[in-house]
Amino acid sequence: CDIVSLYKISERASDLLDPQLDPTVIEAFDVADDIIYAFHYAQKAPPVKAENMKGK
Repeated sequence: CDIVSLYKISERASDLLDPQLDPTVIEAFDVADDIIYAFHYAQKAPPVKAENMKGK
């Protein structure tokens, strides 16, 4: 037992202050977002076109 006593186990997002981030950190997040988007976009399979034949 670690003898920890919690008053609250969660916070309401509306109660939190907006973080003030350094512009270089914001730019780093933007660059990372662009890279992740490009990676996942490149992983998308191209559409498959199939022609079905009528059954007999």
